[in-house]
Amino acid sequence: MKRAKVILTFLFFLIISTLFIYGQSITAYNQSFNGQELSNKVYSKFYQKELDIRTQNLVTAGENSLPYNIIINFEPAEKSRSLSSKQLLLVFDQEQIYNKPEFLINVINYVKAQKYDFRLTILLSYGDYPHITKRGMVNGSSVYLNNSTSNENTTALIFDLDSPANNILTSSSSTASPSFLVKTAYNSFLKNKIDSLLPYYYISQQNNFKFFKDRQLDYFFSQEIPAIKIGFTKASHFSQNFLFCVEFINQYNKNPDFLWDQHFIIVKTVNHYINITEHKIVQLIILLFFLIILFIFFLAFVNTSLKNNTWKKIQQIWISVPIVFVLISFSFFFARLLLSLFFPLLSPAQKVSYLYASQIITAIFSTSIYFIFKINISREKLNEKSIDFLIVFSAALNLFIFSFFDISFFPLMSLILTISIVILIFKFRYIHIVALLLLIIPFVPYIRGITQNAQIDLLQEYYCKPNFIWLEESLVLTTIILTYFRILISFKNKLTGYKETIISTASGFVIALFLLILSAHSFNSTYKKRKVISQPLIKEAYRNDFIKTSWTDKKVFNDHIRSLNIELAENVKDIEVTLSTNKESPVLYADNDFEVIKANQAVFVIPENPPSNLIFTYGFESENCIIDILAYKEASTPGEYLLYSQKIEIGNTDE
Repeated sequence: MKRAKVILTFLFFLIISTLFIYGQSITAYNQSFNGQELSNKVYSKFYQKELDIRTQNLVTAGENSLPYNIIINFEPAEKSRSLSSKQLLLVFDQEQIYNKPEFLINVINYVKAQKYDFRLTILLSYGDYPHITKRGMVNGSSVYLNNSTSNENTTALIFDLDSPANNILTSSSSTASPSFLVKTAYNSFLKNKIDSLLPYYYISQQNNFKFFKDRQLDYFFSQEIPAIKIGFTKASHFSQNFLFCVEFINQYNKNPDFLWDQHFIIVKTVNHYINITEHKIVQLIILLFFLIILFIFFLAFVNTSLKNNTWKKIQQIWISVPIVFVLISFSFFFARLLLSLFFPLLSPAQKVSYLYASQIITAIFSTSIYFIFKINISREKLNEKSIDFLIVFSAALNLFIFSFFDISFFPLMSLILTISIVILIFKFRYIHIVALLLLIIPFVPYIRGITQNAQIDLLQEYYCKPNFIWLEESLVLTTIILTYFRILISFKNKLTGYKETIISTASGFVIALFLLILSAHSFNSTYKKRKVISQPLIKEAYRNDFIKTSWTDKKVFNDHIRSLNIELAENVKDIEVTLSTNKESPVLYADNDFEVIKANQAVFVIPENPPSNLIFTYGFESENCIIDILAYKEASTPGEYLLYSQKIEIGNTDE
């Protein structure tokens, strides 16, 4: 009996010990670090004696303990050192990589055994994802770029390990990544079979807009450094991330020299993505011009009868092209005006989707009335072939106009021109219905790219504010509306009376209305499901003892030096320290970096998650000064911050 009690007691303590150890491990795993402590932890995880690893201070911090960047360098092979100055920069966020170290450890071990023809640098950056916007902000990527001796031959590959989905970000603020980086990234995803959400097309032109914006890409693009950003989900396995990175590096090593081209198209085939470069597009343009000239020669000189008969019919109907364009343009303008007057409180996604839907619906309605009027007042039977020629003319005009301003439009517009020529060749009316649908399909990659990557607030600002983009849209829509006109004439010539014409026109309008409403609803649903990066909610809080300050002034020779001490009751997410005077500069020099905001105002540069005790020593001209301190502490609710503030007046600030 005693033996059984001893065994049960032993098992009880064994279970308790196991649960305790497991609980401790869970606590340690979930424990988060920040500030300099996080940088120290990351450094210890990746430190190896044989690595060229070093640290880089974000700011000159004086006596303060602040976080820092970690840089790991891999020099090129001996035979390539004197020949190559290329550098591939891999950028990781310290907080993200601390929770997923296996990925980068495998990459480091793999790279050590390779001999590349370029320099490979790994930047473990701090503060690239700031939570609060303030004066005196600093981040690891910009510090690295500003302190680098030469960024001329650098290419950056940025990793986001907490992305909502595996994706590729290629543009920001009207600047797009070069085609080589985009194609390599797409093929690296495809080879590792993690490309399920990637599109089948990539058109560079769709990313040359201001409604695509990423803070990290902006750092590199502003320094004229080609860069691309790769997103991996939190649930993605580190082995897949490792294989992607290795594939990308190896492809870069095969061809590290490339041009930063701005106009290209990437298309997915069975096994890989191919790139249609600017050079290939120019070749296609020359070929198409030759075919158009050949077509005109055939029409004007070979078939004289066709030329004469068709030209007479075109003279009766040519005015429809400018009229349709004017009606579409007016409809777009009118719909925008009505939406802003009667629906001013819509969400950004609703404004964009409802604006597009209402514009196209209004355009179809106004042109349908014109078409009914034109068909029924015409004394003679309208010639279907003459409308076909007008469709070809409209498509060719769009091709020349859009390709002149942006060469990457050429494949899209040439595809529309090809479809319009098919309309010209075939007489069967149901072929024209299919062609009408085919004219819409080439725009699907653009729509997909916008709905998946654009920031909805920037998209709303771009499309809903007064501009002339509706004129460009009217030009494109003219070809589609003329095809709709062609179908109506085809049915009118087979039917008799006003009733049949109105019924056929109304049917087309109802179908278009249904499809547009469905598209608008789908667009809104897409943005509702997407993870929205909202602005933090900041609430003012009051606590007398949260911020304690003291200062001492002394004179060293002819210099006046002040030591400002700030003690916080608790750790905070961020802090802003601003100094103001009446006239003079409040800071002449300091042991901590500072920014001059105005002639009489300066702010200390402080990274996120500073220590609870801060000391700033600086030289000043006038002892009279106002010091504003703002401390942001994380609240219990994610995304909310408590703002504690203190204002200090030193000397007679009224002088």
